[in-house]
Amino acid sequence: MSEYYPASICINGHVMSDDHSNVQPYCSYCGEKVISTCPNCNAPIHGDERCDGIVVVGFTFKPDSYCYNCGNPYPWVQRIIDASKELLELDDDANQESIDLIVSSLPDLMVSSPKQEIAKAKFKKGLKSFTTFTKDSLKTVLTDVLSESIKRSLFES
Repeated sequence: MSEYYPASICINGHVMSDDHSNVQPYCSYCGEKVISTCPNCNAPIHGDERCDGIVVVGFTFKPDSYCYNCGNPYPWVQRIIDASKELLELDDDANQESIDLIVSSLPDLMVSSPKQEIAKAKFKKGLKSFTTFTKDSLKTVLTDVLSESIKRSLFES
């Protein structure tokens, strides 16, 4: 079983440390609270994997999206889902069915899952009823949590 250093990450997803917990109370980028444990179950947030005797150079740490202990999304992922829903609801052309279709697809688009193809189909179907501005804004909101292949599949025609 792998061992990990503890991480300190703000609730917007800015990494303060990938090898120490509780390095500072607030984010130096956005001012939000920094956490080192899952808000739902208090399990430590995984940082870098401990590899005794190995030095890794040029690797950028990317925090997990979901807690390994309870399965809930970390705050930075939940905020992306919430912001996406709020953005969709601002579109005057929107209908609730399309909003729900897109929002329900987001968790499966953010991770490798057997449901990913279904989620892509739901997202694309729901996206048809939105303005170009909303589509472009949604792409910006989701840019850090979707893989490049998913982004191409969803936003390029």
